Amino acid sequence: MQRLSRFSRIDAIATRPVVRSHRFHFVIAEQALRTTVGDNDIMIGQLDRLLIAMSLPRVVLGIVPADTEYLVPQSNCCMFDRRKVPLERMR
Repeated sequence: MQRLSRFSRIDAIATRPVVRSHRFHFVIAEQALRTTVGDNDIMIGQLDRLLIAMSLPRVVLGIVPADTEYLVPQSNCCMFDRRKVPLERMR
């Protein structure tokens, strides 16, 4: 089995033929965009990748402003498919 990079997996999910009109909604904090990881070239590449992802027809990207009040959820991942899908927390 071929191992795909993280970006290749995202492309595979977001661009495969629509079977049930699924859409993918991602929410990230503004601070994630402002925190430098690596050098400027790496940051530019990451922002470029976000712009590409935002242009995909089945992907919606939301950014939570830094000054927004935020309550921490019990889990950092929630999935919805006509109903909420429970996830186990890993510790």
